[in-house]
Amino acid sequence: MSDVLRFAVLFDSAAETKRAARSLFGWTACGIAAILLAARFFEHKLWIALGVGLALPLVWSFLRNARFARGGGWARGIQLELDDRELRLWGRGYGTRVSLEDARLGRRFVICYLGRLGFYRQVRLVIASPRATIELAAATRPDERDREDFVTTEEQAVELEREELERLARVLEARIGSRGQPVQPTPNDPRSEPVAGLDPNADRP
Repeated sequence: MSDVLRFAVLFDSAAETKRAARSLFGWTACGIAAILLAARFFEHKLWIALGVGLALPLVWSFLRNARFARGGGWARGIQLELDDRELRLWGRGYGTRVSLEDARLGRRFVICYLGRLGFYRQVRLVIASPRATIELAAATRPDERDREDFVTTEEQAVELEREELERLARVLEARIGSRGQPVQPTPNDPRSEPVAGLDPNADRP
């Protein structure tokens, strides 16, 4: 049985929409509860307004933000695993497997909008086979931010620490390349560009 390598997921940008929706739900539910309780216990309406209408949704929002933040509990529940046969991304609604037998590897630089977090410059590692694709993101380095090949995208991807992404990339390149499989993107594929070396200095302009 082959060893399984695991890589830590830092952030799930697709969950940002869920976080915002649940925060709105929390504020709305607490507001309605405060109104109903104030009507029932009118003499305590000030305390109800402060406690149920204000303090409770603030605590709710704080806990939700902490859970969905970078490195929070939500991201830790997403599993990224690699063995000799496949790369797996699963948990928190994900469930994708990419076989290494016929996989190709590429990377691209994107500007991605992450809701309340604003616009982020990311490097994306694309692992694709004829049946499935996994795209992983990491923050760009300062020396990469003046590149001219950034593309704007609305596609979300789970984010790793840059060092973790590069570690995964080096292992993938070794395993895919050693089997003689192509590591170049197919022609006219706008999603990625060929990977060259995948060492920390390979993508500098």
